[in-house]
Amino acid sequence: MHPLSSPPHIFISYARSDGEDFAGQLRRRLTKEYGFTVWQDRTEMQVGEAWWQQIVAALTNEHVEYMILVILNLTDNFI
Repeated sequence: MHPLSSPPHIFISYARSDGEDFAGQLRRRLTKEYGFTVWQDRTEMQVGEAWWQQIVAALTNEHVEYMILVILNLTDNFI
């Protein structure tokens, strides 16, 4: 468990084409082993709502303290 009174909020950004498995494994480790609060699209986004607005809201409303950028495919236009 993280020694702070409330665990930091972490946002994971990745390319689904090749980073999804790694991002999921990372999220599971950060939440289970360290008690961090992690935002990842596959677990936090709501179906039927604009995906970009949900990402912006997560970055501004969740008080994200750390952002992890998984860079495996540098040719992806969304990174």
